[in-house]
Amino acid sequence: MYKVEVKMNEEKILAEKKYSLEKIYETLDESFIKEALMDRHWVEPDGTRVYIATKLKHKDHYAMIHSELIDYTDEEWFLKNVLKFIYGNSHGSDDINDFSYEDILEEMEVGKSIA
Repeated sequence: MYKVEVKMNEEKILAEKKYSLEKIYETLDESFIKEALMDRHWVEPDGTRVYIATKLKHKDHYAMIHSELIDYTDEEWFLKNVLKFIYGNSHGSDDINDFSYEDILEEMEVGKSIA
């Protein structure tokens, strides 16, 4: 299974009124559900959006997920407002809690996610 976790700084976004929080979440859903073909998603109590792909749908699916991840590290509006951007891979395990994680912001040398 593959997992993407995204937490935006909602307080900052709402206070600055430069970007629409609703539009940001629509954009994220479009990217990870429609473009990266992730199966499902939910929102954690702390506001973290979680996207899951239970299995690869075709030979380019893994690349599609990573393409969406990398695209966001080039977006100034995203980088100035994201708190957490994590990728998880279960390496074949079916356990939803059994993932190894990478901090995409740190890997791409553009920041570091909150814990």
